[in-house]
Amino acid sequence: MGKEHSITRIDPVKSNKKKDTLFVYMRQHKWLYIMLLPGLLYFIIFHYVPMGGIIIAFKQYSPFTGILKSPWVGLTHFKTFFAGKDFFLVLKNTLGISLLNLIFYFPAPIILALLLNEIRSQKYKRITQTFIYIPHFVSWVIVAS
Repeated sequence: MGKEHSITRIDPVKSNKKKDTLFVYMRQHKWLYIMLLPGLLYFIIFHYVPMGGIIIAFKQYSPFTGILKSPWVGLTHFKTFFAGKDFFLVLKNTLGISLLNLIFYFPAPIILALLLNEIRSQKYKRITQTFIYIPHFVSWVIVAS
């Protein structure tokens, strides 16, 4: 009385397509890697290369012997700096300059922007903005002459 159900097994189809190697993938997308290159060079030149100079703080550096051949002194330079009589004067000067920068240089652009916003004459406002922004886009040698 009951029907018998037969279940047939289906094997997965194997693809004949070979997986691309990394070199083939990079060649296919070479323009993406070319666009990545300036940013990568920036980080290598300005962030990773300077870290090599940190080793100078732990060596008795001499330009004649070079960085790698200079003798290792460990934390001696740091101990000398922190134990020196001028340490607290240097610390006070650094904190004072930072505080003055925070007080005077931080609000100055905001105040200038608010003052420029209140100028009624569009022509005078544009001329003033131009003279304020010129030093950011032109070499200081040209501005000073």
